[in-house]
Amino acid sequence: MGVTQRQLARDLGLSLACVSMALADNPAISAATRLRVKTHAEAAGYRADPFVSEGMSRISRRTVFREVLHVIGDVPLDRQGPRALLWESLNRRAEHLGYHVDYRCLNLTNPDAIARWHRVAHSRGVRGVFIYPLSQVYASIKLKWSRHVWVAIGDSLRYPDLHRSGRDYVRDTRRALTYLGQRGCRRIGFANFWDHEARVGYPLLQASALQNQLQGGVLKRPFHDITSADQSELLVWSRKERLDGMVLGFDGDHISKNLRAWLKDHPHAFLAAPDQNGPAPAFWPNYEMIGQEAVNLMHRMIASNGFGIPVYEQTVLSTSRWLGETGIPEPLV
Repeated sequence: MGVTQRQLARDLGLSLACVSMALADNPAISAATRLRVKTHAEAAGYRADPFVSEGMSRISRRTVFREVLHVIGDVPLDRQGPRALLWESLNRRAEHLGYHVDYRCLNLTNPDAIARWHRVAHSRGVRGVFIYPLSQVYASIKLKWSRHVWVAIGDSLRYPDLHRSGRDYVRDTRRALTYLGQRGCRRIGFANFWDHEARVGYPLLQASALQNQLQGGVLKRPFHDITSADQSELLVWSRKERLDGMVLGFDGDHISKNLRAWLKDHPHAFLAAPDQNGPAPAFWPNYEMIGQEAVNLMHRMIASNGFGIPVYEQTVLSTSRWLGETGIPEPLV
């Protein structure tokens, strides 16, 4: 049996950690001590274990991670569009904190697909799981919540209430209302596609009800769900309510020719934009911050052993970047 680092430490009257760092040329140890340790190690016939040396080398290169984390979604990454920036941000922050992240696209309505994922996650020792923004609202997903630390990104999951990172739609909507108010709008309507509920439907509905109440109920129906392809019923609704402004829960690429003509003569704001150079006025989600905060939440929960459904969920919301031609003063709280 060869000489060990523990024996070298005993011979030199140094700590085991000091000897280990000196042999690894760690600059935290003085050059004189490193030389003394290496000289004695060579004279004593010390040879480093090749497996241990390779492992330490990989750690220094950040190719070994403290935990494996999974991200589960229902849309492949190559079809995420602008939200690919969210994936990049999440990966960068996770790697910085020493985690490895894998994306898993699952049919979340298929119990067999979920069971297969559970087996893989268990065999690979997955500690934490992110629920990525989903293509639709799920009232509940049949996952084994007690097995992992969970962080949901966005508003796609109605139950259970998990730690969450997402976009602050309420504040974005208030900023849009401030913008429209500056342009003299007093009868502001809210519209969204009926199948966009997962992203902006609920926040818009809440904002429309509150805004209408604050204005004394001037509109009979402040919110409209768009169901037709030509969006003709939206224009009928706008005439009945005599709207002079509109907040739309989608972007300018999804409007019909008739609606486009109406918007030319009326102030409006989109709560989404197809890209950062898209049509103004609109909002661009802060994907960079959302991804970072999701990982920060996960890191905090893993450190505190926060498995399963939290008793008190933590939520971090990020406001979006305004793409309008003029600035918007922050509304009073």
